Amino acid sequence: MGLESFTDENMTSWSIFIRSLVHRTPVGLRAFMSSGLDQWEETVDSVKSRYDDLKREVDPASFEDFIALYDKDKIDSAILRAIPGVLTSVRVGEVLNNLPMKIFRTSESVPEFLISDAVLIMTNGILVEGGHYAIPISPRCLLVAASQQQTLDEISKYTERNLVSNVNRAIVERATSFVGCTNRRQERFIRNRFGMRLKLP
Repeated sequence: MGLESFTDENMTSWSIFIRSLVHRTPVGLRAFMSSGLDQWEETVDSVKSRYDDLKREVDPASFEDFIALYDKDKIDSAILRAIPGVLTSVRVGEVLNNLPMKIFRTSESVPEFLISDAVLIMTNGILVEGGHYAIPISPRCLLVAASQQQTLDEISKYTERNLVSNVNRAIVERATSFVGCTNRRQERFIRNRFGMRLKLP
């Protein structure tokens, strides 16, 4: 199925899948939990001075007793319950659904695309100059979505070998658990680069 046959429903499902890859990897989940904890602490700080005005009849008399009701497990559970809402955000979905997209196909003259637990490659922000994401959807196909058509045009100028090399390097160097491939032809490349970006000081 090509991009031209994607329905609105297909695009919505795809954008939810892409968002899940951001937050449901080991690194992504840790970052989400850390960010959620920061927001919890900011909320606690902002409420502390106003607790007497905000509390209900069923709430503890003091702010300290109220906070004591929330141990780490409860806070973690509350943060995790926010994930479905993040993945299905209508506003973010509309942005992703309307990005220009292109599938790059490679020949057998170059190595195959690899996958890993960090298979999604994304710039630091999508709605920025050059913002885009890329993900291999088969050993010979790479899907790229960008905020600007110009970015796709620039990527189209890459040679097949440079495109595969850049993509595989990003996928392998950010991996934490595994790298997937259809054969062992790139084993040395994988062993030499596995998790390299995570080991940098």
